[in-house]
Amino acid sequence: MPLSAVPGDGAKAVDDAKGVDDARATPASVLVCGMMRSGSTLLCDLLSLPGRSYVMSEPMIFSGWDTARYEEIRAAATRLQVELPALPDEAVRAGTLPPQFFREQVEPALAALDLWGMKEVMLDTWRPLVAYHDFDHLLVPVRDLRDVALSAIDLVRGAYLAFPGGRRMRDEAWLVTRLAHDAHEIGQLTERPHRLIRYEDLTTRQEVRERLAEDLGLARLGATNASRETTTAGRRRREVEKHGGAPSPLAVARHRHEPAGPARALADYAWRLSPGYSERFGYDIPEPLAKPWPARMACGPSGHPAPWPLVQDGGWLGPRGLDPWFARRRARILASANIAPDTRVLDIGCVLPALRFMLARGCTYLGVDLTGEPPLIVQANWLEGELPALGETSLITALGALEFVPRPADFLQALRRAGRPVMLTYHARDDTGQVLREELGWQNHLTRAELLSLFEQCGLRPQVLWRFDGYQSLFRLTPE
Repeated sequence: MPLSAVPGDGAKAVDDAKGVDDARATPASVLVCGMMRSGSTLLCDLLSLPGRSYVMSEPMIFSGWDTARYEEIRAAATRLQVELPALPDEAVRAGTLPPQFFREQVEPALAALDLWGMKEVMLDTWRPLVAYHDFDHLLVPVRDLRDVALSAIDLVRGAYLAFPGGRRMRDEAWLVTRLAHDAHEIGQLTERPHRLIRYEDLTTRQEVRERLAEDLGLARLGATNASRETTTAGRRRREVEKHGGAPSPLAVARHRHEPAGPARALADYAWRLSPGYSERFGYDIPEPLAKPWPARMACGPSGHPAPWPLVQDGGWLGPRGLDPWFARRRARILASANIAPDTRVLDIGCVLPALRFMLARGCTYLGVDLTGEPPLIVQANWLEGELPALGETSLITALGALEFVPRPADFLQALRRAGRPVMLTYHARDDTGQVLREELGWQNHLTRAELLSLFEQCGLRPQVLWRFDGYQSLFRLTPE
């Protein structure tokens, strides 16, 4: 029976009629390839049955295939009663693996299974993957882009996906750019024969899961925590506990419940950058941004919204035009250069705690946002002037945050009451030209003069560096 779409599950393409044959000499192979946080790990879990099938999570054979990653893959296989070969001594010494190691050593060990496969979310590698192996089934998970963005924020926070030095900084600019890149790549990928798996259907419709198992030749589906246990095991356990160890609708349409603020603005911005993605896969279609995305304009005439080197490079300062998320990156770079060693920083409205990785030696960091988990981020409604206990905080930062505050005077008065110096950035209305501020989620629109007057009214004495990147200004505020 050929693999086909379940009516009403949003699929727009089907597999190329390579049916399941129980008598085949080799196991069926599957490639799960989709955007991060779209249900690819859930698919790995569901399709991995002890002793019967194994869909491995991100072997990355074309993007970082190394011995440490292989040992994680091998340990997960062992838990599923699948034995993979040990690494040869020369590979252990080298620390890296050539792609052919998979074909020559790993694939033969999978020959006794009913089904094997891999999932990848590094979408710059799907072309070499499909050229490397003629997979029997290509599964493409998709999800509402707003939910992908919000879930990716959770991922970066929980997995500490940023690195000292900034070359691989996982900040908001990286996230928005990667989502634009991946939305484009998913469009290219789904021009091939495939089965579309909408996260919303996979988590809420039993018949979709049953049909998936049937079409892949599996008697049943696996448990939702079976396929891996990695260095992010703590975060993984929290997800399993949240969803009860089974496919769960709790994270469907989560953007509808996200409080107004920078995180929701980021999700809306990412959604509006790629309206073709939503149209193609049956989601709410956004109004595109009134002005072209500056980063798209910077990428040349190829039509690709975000070339991969720019996605990866945390040192890219961004396009010439005003992009609020690259503005945050530039603000953090400048602010961190002006924060002395051993400073105890409270970072308000952080969204992602990227500033932590940019501070001088001996500094300590605590983020504050509308949602978050200690110890790195504490939760407080800072938009309404609520701050957490300050403890030994010696400096408060608010970089790219004030624009989202509905009543700036209340927020600034709370900073005054805190009694600590503040480093703050703001895009004054007379410095942003024809930018549609409301489109960025900004809630206030102060001119330079109005901002300075408000600082004075709230008892904050400013030192100012106007328009340091052409649009935003940096202020060091001292409570009087």
